[in-house]
Amino acid sequence: MAKKRVMAFVYSADIAYVIQLGAYTMNFYYADALVDSITTPYDEDEIFEIHTAQVGDIMWITHQHHAPRKLSRTGTAEFTLEEIEFNYGPFLTRNDLVDPFNLNPTTVECSVTDVGDYGILTASSGIFNRNHVGAIYQLTHPKTTMFVSTTGSSTSSELEAKGNVTFTTRGTWIGTVEVQRNENNAGWETFRKYQGNADRNVQVTWNEKSDNTSFQIVPTPMTVGFKGELLAEETHHTGIVKIIGYGSSTVAAIQVITRIESTAATIRWAEGSWSDFRGWPASVAFFQGRCCYAGALTGSEKTIGAEIEYPTLLGINS
Repeated sequence: MAKKRVMAFVYSADIAYVIQLGAYTMNFYYADALVDSITTPYDEDEIFEIHTAQVGDIMWITHQHHAPRKLSRTGTAEFTLEEIEFNYGPFLTRNDLVDPFNLNPTTVECSVTDVGDYGILTASSGIFNRNHVGAIYQLTHPKTTMFVSTTGSSTSSELEAKGNVTFTTRGTWIGTVEVQRNENNAGWETFRKYQGNADRNVQVTWNEKSDNTSFQIVPTPMTVGFKGELLAEETHHTGIVKIIGYGSSTVAAIQVITRIESTAATIRWAEGSWSDFRGWPASVAFFQGRCCYAGALTGSEKTIGAEIEYPTLLGINS
């Protein structure tokens, strides 16, 4: 006899559904009538191992062999199940810090750098597995540009920065100067604005928390005595790529999630904590308004099963 599990989906004090889980299916009942049915990745044994947490009309679902899902009530008789993407972490311990006594650690290099680009991630030794498709990797390089400046009425070059950024003006000037900000190529917007009449200079520091963010100095109009400077305090830049195809143990196809500083090889890289290779969180809960995951496989338990057959890497330009 096929195994079944029954769960409740409580939307409000007056509206509640009964969920019947079977192998790769979820059936939804309201007032004893079947109102919807959807497919799932869980077999008949796994349906007893999933863990859930619900807020309003959304239920979060975890199982250590599958990426977390979000079950949403989209109508009075409609439900959807979506995989949750983790594009920004968490990550395992950085490669160069795992064994400080290793004099020849594995390096990785990315063939592209801009957000959205498709390219190749190449490792100096075998670290990739077919089950890494969907995994994220974090690459850290020294920053190539930490400082930009301008004089007079000229717009400065762009400064990509995360962390503390300092804007300084120098000289005796009359006019208006803006610091403009561009996040995720959404367009330049005024971030700071200052006016002077031969009576002021400015030094201000802020902490930028978002990835893929750039700043520029725009003086308009401005006298020739003006000089403006932008300084990023962080000496290194960290970018993220997602593996989208498996080529070999040393080659994977990727897409850039947050900008990579350089195509040079680096020992400063970290693998995402969760993937079909490393395993997924087994539990989920909410604490002080935050969604918290726990119970992922680690260490020698990292391989969660046989390799999944993904298409071999083909036709990717380097």
